[in-house]
Amino acid sequence: MPKPRPKDLPVDAPASAIGDVPPTGSTQATSPAPGRTPPEPAQTAAGVTSTPVERRQKVRQCAEQWAEMKRTGKTVGIIWRDFADVCLGKL
Repeated sequence: MPKPRPKDLPVDAPASAIGDVPPTGSTQATSPAPGRTPPEPAQTAAGVTSTPVERRQKVRQCAEQWAEMKRTGKTVGIIWRDFADVCLGKL
């Protein structure tokens, strides 16, 4: 639920005056600042680093393997989460 509107706030005041909505033109995480550096690579259990793009590619590869296994009926007794843990550990 949003915060209640303060009684002393004029009726025609914008919602940003309450603090629920950022004012127009403010910098948000959705609009990167000029010269922003990319996020730091994630550290895996094996000590290998991977960038978000590399991680996404690995998940996509595992998803394709999973889809193929489902088409051929090899997923009996296996859930995606367990398969993904093993698959992502290998890549």
